[in-house]
Amino acid sequence: MRKPNKEIYELLLRQIGASPEDVIFVDDSPANVVAAMETGIHGILFDPDDSNLSDQIPAVVSFDQLC
Repeated sequence: MRKPNKEIYELLLRQIGASPEDVIFVDDSPANVVAAMETGIHGILFDPDDSNLSDQIPAVVSFDQLC
């Protein structure tokens, strides 16, 4: 298995015992992010030219969810 095959994201969720809505997936490939999002995982498309990822994470989850 390998990205962007959806089964890899489903396997990961089973292995870590997490719900998709509790996971954030960050990648620089649109296809990989879309596949993760299709399983219900929050996805962030990382732009290597804009290395300030911390600005993008709050757009996906609230501070209360991080605590």
